[in-house]
Amino acid sequence: MERDRRLDELRAVQARLQDSAAELTRLSQQLVSLRSKRDRSLALLASQERVTEILVTARGGWIGLSGQEPAPAASALVFVNRDTRQAVFFGQGLPSLAADRDFQLWSIADGPPEDAGVFQATAEGEATHVVDRVRSLHKITTWAVTIEPAGGVPQPTGKMILVGTVG
Repeated sequence: MERDRRLDELRAVQARLQDSAAELTRLSQQLVSLRSKRDRSLALLASQERVTEILVTARGGWIGLSGQEPAPAASALVFVNRDTRQAVFFGQGLPSLAADRDFQLWSIADGPPEDAGVFQATAEGEATHVVDRVRSLHKITTWAVTIEPAGGVPQPTGKMILVGTVG
């Protein structure tokens, strides 16, 4: 009788341990998810702070870009900070891209287009892209966006879907 009671108690403890182990696994997975969300939030906050700093100190104005075929509804603004030689691109109405494609921003001066970086748009067609160093800043006549192979290319290969002239 005593032995049966102890076996029942042992089984009950084992069941609680299994429940506790399952709960610990669930909590560990939740912690990993929360850390991932926190890291994404911190990265987004850092990006937003950087954009804000460029915009607040922007001296040099902005350039509007108009949608071209195949994205006539797209539009964008490029804010340029002449002091820091940085720029911020804000786009909207951008089309969805295949997984092997990126948008690429170009500055065009008196020579071939200069790469200003690649970026993706949200599912809603919006994009923000920071250009850390604008080359040929005082000579730029045009800003443009093309759709290129993922990772970008040294010179445009796709049609310009957004174009804006300086001045």
